[in-house]
Amino acid sequence: MVNHLWKLKSELMQRLRQKGICRSEEELRFFKQAVENLPDPIDIKGFEAVYLYNHIRSICSFAERSLEDARAWIGENIDLYRKDRDRIGSDASVYASLLSNAVYLDESLGNRSRANQLLMELRLMLRDLGAQFSEDQQVKSFGSI
Repeated sequence: MVNHLWKLKSELMQRLRQKGICRSEEELRFFKQAVENLPDPIDIKGFEAVYLYNHIRSICSFAERSLEDARAWIGENIDLYRKDRDRIGSDASVYASLLSNAVYLDESLGNRSRANQLLMELRLMLRDLGAQFSEDQQVKSFGSI
């Protein structure tokens, strides 16, 4: 199941990067169909599968211009990492991306207080785990904080 979810996530991200957010009924159907074809959440077991499921849902929500839903799914993944703090250290760049995406969405939705809290967490994380980030990741992170 994890391999299937990785493949689907990659396809959705590629489509989103190539075409951007949905501008036609056909594009909207593509992302809605992807969600409809996801496994039942009850069948999703293990950290990686749950992460990918949530990530796929956030991609589709964002593509469909549902920023509130995209933010909620990203929030699910942030919570997933916070429940397994060791993963934050081992997957620091993934967690930093989650935080920066949440900041972007919170700013877009006018949730500046929540965005500022996440920015503070991101700053502290970069200070504490900065050596784990490549120079490119540090530059990208600098742009978001």
